[in-house]
Amino acid sequence: MAANQQGYLPTFEFAFARSDGVEHPSLPYEALPQDHVKYAEMGNKIAMIIGNELLPAKRGQQAYTMKFPANYTIRKYEGMTNGKKVTHYYIFGYPELTSTNKPRLFRSPNEFIPHLMWLLSDSTEPKNDCTCHHCRPAPESKQGGKKPVSVPAEDPAPSSTSTAAKGSGATTGILGKKKPSAALASNQAAKKPATQSKQAVTTGASISSVPVTAADPSVRPSATPTVRPSAGPSVGPSVTQSAGPSVAQSSGPSSIFRKGEVVWFQNSTTWRIGIICAIGSADGKTACAIVPFQHPAYRIERVTKAEADLRPFLAFSVPMVNHYVEHLKGKWIAEVDWTTLQQQLANGDSKKMDVLALEASKLAALLIDHSFSTFSPVAAAPNQPIYRGVFLGAEKIVVGEPIRVRHEGQPENSPVVMVVLNIWIDQENALVFSGRVWRIEHASNGSSVQQQQRQQIQHQLPQAMLREKAYRDRCLGRFSMSANWVPVGNDAVAKKAPAVRGRFYETEQLADILKPPGFQQELQQGRVRELQAMLNNCGDSNLEVSKGRVANRAAAVAGAIPEEFVDSLE
Repeated sequence: MAANQQGYLPTFEFAFARSDGVEHPSLPYEALPQDHVKYAEMGNKIAMIIGNELLPAKRGQQAYTMKFPANYTIRKYEGMTNGKKVTHYYIFGYPELTSTNKPRLFRSPNEFIPHLMWLLSDSTEPKNDCTCHHCRPAPESKQGGKKPVSVPAEDPAPSSTSTAAKGSGATTGILGKKKPSAALASNQAAKKPATQSKQAVTTGASISSVPVTAADPSVRPSATPTVRPSAGPSVGPSVTQSAGPSVAQSSGPSSIFRKGEVVWFQNSTTWRIGIICAIGSADGKTACAIVPFQHPAYRIERVTKAEADLRPFLAFSVPMVNHYVEHLKGKWIAEVDWTTLQQQLANGDSKKMDVLALEASKLAALLIDHSFSTFSPVAAAPNQPIYRGVFLGAEKIVVGEPIRVRHEGQPENSPVVMVVLNIWIDQENALVFSGRVWRIEHASNGSSVQQQQRQQIQHQLPQAMLREKAYRDRCLGRFSMSANWVPVGNDAVAKKAPAVRGRFYETEQLADILKPPGFQQELQQGRVRELQAMLNNCGDSNLEVSKGRVANRAAAVAGAIPEEFVDSLE
């Protein structure tokens, strides 16, 4: 185990000097790249549990990170359970095969931890000292009562995932022919509503248009004062270097979107709001299955969109709702009698029904933007619930990744981020994040000693921030300049939810989908525009009341999407 340099985050990295892992190249399961978010999620959990076990006196004072031992990898398996598609993640690399010559696997981080503890121990210890269920099977296995864990017998996940539109029986490939994405000006005006007619349901959905406006950087809530972590609970934080924000990574820049997030998707020349219910890939490209927001009395089937046809929710502002549903603002979609309302307002007119569904989607988006739900709880002291992740408004945030924050003494539009160490609920039921704050700076290339010092500092950062630095270095290199993440202060801080702007998006990603005018020309001049300023912040939408904490993601979208999709959300 190696500690970070003094003066920076008190982080221990569990380094595995030895590994008994072996490669299994012929496995039919999809191997995840090392910067996939699953490595962050599992690594966070494993490192925290091991750290609290080995260093109990450091609980609440120490962060932990780890890299998987050599040749131990996470692989994805997609199958069917009770008629529903499910995705499982397994850890492969164990050197011994089953009696049927199949690789043994670990089905969860908890199963893997005993073997990791053995790998961390003295290398002279024999393998029979390991307590994992592979090295030391349960007694009944000797009697033939317990079979060794092996690869499931189901067929491997296909290379091209497909999604079935329930109700219509329609099937749409997860990644069809990619549409060209429309350029979005940084000061794009509100689009006029387009008259829509309900399309016949074939393999797609009947989608109503929604007029949108580009995010207005001038609209921002006031900053929340920074709170020192001593004011919060004593927690066991965990940080990982592979905590990029993607859900489906590729060899290039990481994918932007995640399952359970609310996004804008393109429908012809207009945009609609929906939630990501599945993510797949084909031909090395990522695409998302989207369930459009609607209401229980009106069915819109899910659609499949390439990433080029999606925008983060915070890229646009939700338009004002029409006057005839104004009285519904602040009510959950499931609380409204939509059948009666649709009969009163539409009376069977398909165009009016489309318009009402559009209004319902805007109402649902407003509610979600002003609510949050936590997931993956961590054992903690009484009255101090700690979590590994949260749906904050439209976005999914997990421990170990960077988020955009407001910070005292930093300019409003400056690229200031916090690497999240902990997420907890305080005694006032407020959502709190804690972590180290960083800002990115451009400077002339210094001496080799200065560069080495900077590299040592950068080493502790998540992959998303390292990719951001690498991108800026490529843009600035011919001007003898480089980008560096600089710590703001020497200590971790705690911030309540109003001080959190949202997820951190890499500049290269935003430039690719937003296509801001003049951006490429500015790069040629050695200037990297701060595209984060083009985004809204969590809670910026026009709703006067905050819904606060809800039970889970399913509760937040109840009524806005069909029930069969709600069950798959956290």
